[in-house]
Amino acid sequence: MPQETVRNHYCLKGKRLFYWIAFAVLLLIAGSLTAFFLFPRTPSTAFVSLSLDTTTGSALQISSWTAATARLLITLSISNPNWVSISVNRVAFNATNPLYGNGTTPFASGIDAKGFVMPSRGDVNITVPFAVSYDSQMDPGLKFAGNVTGSCIQSAVGFGKGKNGFIADLVVQVEAVVIGVVKISETVYIQRNVAC
Repeated sequence: MPQETVRNHYCLKGKRLFYWIAFAVLLLIAGSLTAFFLFPRTPSTAFVSLSLDTTTGSALQISSWTAATARLLITLSISNPNWVSISVNRVAFNATNPLYGNGTTPFASGIDAKGFVMPSRGDVNITVPFAVSYDSQMDPGLKFAGNVTGSCIQSAVGFGKGKNGFIADLVVQVEAVVIGVVKISETVYIQRNVAC
């Protein structure tokens, strides 16, 4: 009976086996740490204040008997939980409601023309100018105005706690740069209950 011979390359014996195991462990640790530190986390936003925008004149513009626009400033605090800073070049939003202009015409819109940087694992306050417009021709039967007014009155009187407000469909567009080279352009659709 012939005897089989096994070739032994000595690749995985002694120190070479130790080096291969150490290399595999270091590669696994480096991959895990990279995934942990670079895995994107969603920044959180908190409302700080709302004020009239009087920087370019009157904050209220009445264009006709049925239409008016209020220019406002909203200040937000944004917390970045990521281990890298994020340079935001542009933030824009539009808010619509199905009762106003059949849900296609925004009743509020805003653009932050100035970029800002969210520091890694830090907070930043930004002020976004936006305009709230109302045209009764876009609100047949004044349903939207009645809904907003009714919810604000309920909130002021204290009825229907937790159910006050009106629905706003938000389209938020963000353009940002991460780690100095990765450009992100994101459009997010959010439905929010806006309280008075």
